[in-house]
Amino acid sequence: MKIVIFGASGGCARSATVEAVKAGHEVTVLLRDPSKLELEDTTLKQRLTKVQGNALNLEDVKKVIENQDVIISSLGGKPIMGITGATLDNPTICADAMKTLQQAVSQVANPPKRIVVVSTTGIGEKRDVPYLLVPLYMWLLHRPLVDKANMEKILETVAIPEKIVVKPTLLTDGAATNNINAGEDAIGYSISRADVGIFLVKECLASQTWVNKKVLLTS
Repeated sequence: MKIVIFGASGGCARSATVEAVKAGHEVTVLLRDPSKLELEDTTLKQRLTKVQGNALNLEDVKKVIENQDVIISSLGGKPIMGITGATLDNPTICADAMKTLQQAVSQVANPPKRIVVVSTTGIGEKRDVPYLLVPLYMWLLHRPLVDKANMEKILETVAIPEKIVVKPTLLTDGAATNNINAGEDAIGYSISRADVGIFLVKECLASQTWVNKKVLLTS
C-alpha cells in the first residue's frame, strides 16, 4: 500500500513508519526536519520517501496526500509542565493540522480513502480511563486533551470515507511487547508507543474491523 505519515519523527508514528516499511509498504513521511528520521537498513530506506514540509502548510500537505491509499496522523507538541498542569509548545497543533488536512483533501483530485488518527483516552462523556487516573487527566492533561478533542471533531468533517480513531492510554517508551488490548471498552493504565505503532500498521491499514470507530488501546 501507499501510506503517508504525519508526525514520523517520534513516538507512535515513528514506530508505525518503521513497521510499515518493514511490511513492504511504500511510505512517505512529511517532516520539518527529515534528518530526524533515519533508517539504517539500506533496503528499508528504498521504501521510505522523506519530504521536507509542515503539516500546518496546505501546499505541503496537498503534495504528499495525493494518490496515497492511507493517511496515518500522530501529531503532538512538546509538553511544557507548569503549576496548573501540562500544556504544549503549540497547544492547538492537532486541531490546526486537521483543519489543514481537511482543506487539502477537498482540493486534491485523488485523496486517500482511509485515515487513521492517533488521539487519546480521557475525551468524551464516557469514562475510558481507570478511576485512579481520572484526577491526572482532569488536572495535569486537561489542555492537551482539549486539542485532541477538537481534532476529533474536525476529523468528522474530513471528506475521507474510512476513518479510524486510535485512542491509546498513557504512553510509555521502550521496546514493543506485542501485548496489546484493543477494543471500544478496553480500559487500562499504559501502552508503549512501539506497540501503538505495531497496531496502526497491522490492524488499521487494510482491516475493516475498526473502520469508522474509535478503538481504545492498552497493554
